[in-house]
Amino acid sequence: MAVGDDGNVYVSDRDNNRIQVFDSQGKFLRKWGGFGSGDGELRWPQGIAISNDGNVYVSDRGNDRIQVFDLQGGFIRKWGATGNGDGDLRFPQGMAISAMATSTCQIKVTIGFRFLVHWVNSF
Repeated sequence: MAVGDDGNVYVSDRDNNRIQVFDSQGKFLRKWGGFGSGDGELRWPQGIAISNDGNVYVSDRGNDRIQVFDLQGGFIRKWGATGNGDGDLRFPQGMAISAMATSTCQIKVTIGFRFLVHWVNSF
């Protein structure tokens, strides 16, 4: 779960393969995702975080990748692939973002007992 600057609550709904958004009073606003492996589709999403520039980062656990969306659910980009090499992911779970500057943020993803740190230049 993550809370945006607008006070809306973004929930990673793992078993329904979607992200749901609620206002601060709990009223349903919108959803996106759906089961699959295409851009914007999710397979057991887990960790979720919102960057300072308003992008929503989702650990797409079943697809071994991270997906990035705008606050309305529009697909922006993805990274990661199944494997054990540098930059590969295996069932990414937790997600945290720490702002390092106005144009760069550090993404931390938990994968079992290890962490992946990914630097992103915001745009």
